[in-house]
Amino acid sequence: MLYAFRILSAKNARLFAAMANRREVRERLAEQGIRIPDDTWFIPALHDTTTSTNCRLAA
Repeated sequence: MLYAFRILSAKNARLFAAMANRREVRERLAEQGIRIPDDTWFIPALHDTTTSTNCRLAA
């Protein structure tokens, strides 16, 4: 069961990073007062709170 949650979490992390790195998304957020600097990039990663380990995911 825990493995299934990790797979789902990894997919969510990759999806969020891909979405947040899109210029269109950043422009819409900026319209709402949320500015993300151009030199900021989101990298998909997981943090396992049971072992306190981090895992950077391939994009």
